[in-house]
Amino acid sequence: LGELAGAGKEGEPNFYTHAALWLNKDTEAIDLGFLGQGVPLNYSEAYGVNDLSHVVGNSAISSLIHGFLWRSGQMTDLGALSGQVVSEARAINNTGLIAGKSNFFPVVWEYDPGNPGRAPTIQQLPIPAGFFSATPTAVNDAGDVVGYAGSPNIDSHAVLWRDGMAIDLGVWPGGHYSAATGINNLGQIVG
Repeated sequence: LGELAGAGKEGEPNFYTHAALWLNKDTEAIDLGFLGQGVPLNYSEAYGVNDLSHVVGNSAISSLIHGFLWRSGQMTDLGALSGQVVSEARAINNTGLIAGKSNFFPVVWEYDPGNPGRAPTIQQLPIPAGFFSATPTAVNDAGDVVGYAGSPNIDSHAVLWRDGMAIDLGVWPGGHYSAATGINNLGQIVG
């Protein structure tokens, strides 16, 4: 729809980073705010926006970072997996799925796009065999999630999560690592 999500930085004296939404290239950014007070700095940054103008990103709460969902002027804390303390939200689709991670674990949050009163629920995605962590980077409207397992630019393998399974997409022939960064509604993956 031509909307852009990202961040802007305020000037002196605070230099806080604010998540922002531009409704189009000709409008001023909407400041999406913060989840709470950050220590040492207030911080938020947006990474994805869907066709409903719902935005996801990350914000500081005390000294921790949590993923957020912003819609209709309200920022919601997505929380973390049980036993974990941090989360990151990286991508959102049009059907109510958010992709990200909680500590080292890949996760998705499901939310009801039409019901702001219903809290998002979190679910851990499997990590491919041979890896200890994974990072989702994109999600399509069918609920396919892509990203990578391992350390980016060192030993990572591109991953597709589909129907509850983690599919290791391997590496470029003769290569050492790969990472998937986008997936469209046809299921085509780039990285």
